[in-house]
Amino acid sequence: MKSPEYDPWGDVLDDALAKANRVGIRYIATWNINRFYSWDLSQEGTIYDKLWYPHKGVGDEVARIKSLSEFERVKPQIKEFLKSFLKEFSDVYYGVKLPPLMAIDERFIYWVRAMVDSLAISVERMFREKSKTDKKFLKGLKDWFIGQGWTFSASDEDFEKAARQYVYLLINKILF
Repeated sequence: MKSPEYDPWGDVLDDALAKANRVGIRYIATWNINRFYSWDLSQEGTIYDKLWYPHKGVGDEVARIKSLSEFERVKPQIKEFLKSFLKEFSDVYYGVKLPPLMAIDERFIYWVRAMVDSLAISVERMFREKSKTDKKFLKGLKDWFIGQGWTFSASDEDFEKAARQYVYLLINKILF
């Protein structure tokens, strides 16, 4: 479990895999408060094939926070999620039911969403700080908003929207 700016598919997953392999653990989970994933390491194939439980809630997030200082606000959501997950995990672990099936493209989408979420937090902070000190950057950001048909008010939502769009575009360029 890490804070929201960590990607639950990146270093967090690598660390969990290394620890699990050392002691022979079958199931692992990674969680950055916002997104939760669990893998069954006994399955064949790549790590994508081993994913058995992505949280499927509103927006596929357990919560939506940018820092641990917001934790108290989402504590009730987290308690509800944990009750639900532990029930499902118990049923799968003891063979009461089979784990849900997921197509490879669905697994890929979870990976992209996790990347966007974690990267956007840092990019948003950078955009906010840069707009305070670099008037040319701020003008470019305002012009970009206008070009999208949006209004820029320098609100948290505006910086988040710009950061998420930036990260999506960057990931698209890398992938395609």
